[in-house]
Amino acid sequence: MARSLARSVLTCASTVRSKLKKLFSELEAPMGVTGVASLFALQFTADPVTDYRSFTKNDKKMQRTMFIGLQNEGYLMSNRCAGNVSTVHEHGELDGFVDAVGRVLERAGYA
Repeated sequence: MARSLARSVLTCASTVRSKLKKLFSELEAPMGVTGVASLFALQFTADPVTDYRSFTKNDKKMQRTMFIGLQNEGYLMSNRCAGNVSTVHEHGELDGFVDAVGRVLERAGYA
């Protein structure tokens, strides 16, 4: 049972990261997403984020816009826009999160 739950969480997290990458590409937003296992983080740079130095290239204003925008949409993340997928998350909730990110980006001028 525990292994199937762990596999489900990993699959869901991977799917969320993939959907976010697709969204950023479709909206031509200079963003990315990083993560491993159940963890993910929105990156506000078109450059790959692989270490602290590359992380510092994030657009801090957009990061703050996303943080506040997601709160307004009903999603709470860390102020650096990092989150995780857990066993209590369902596919519909995760799709809703991706949609909320899209709405925040549209309000920020990416449409």
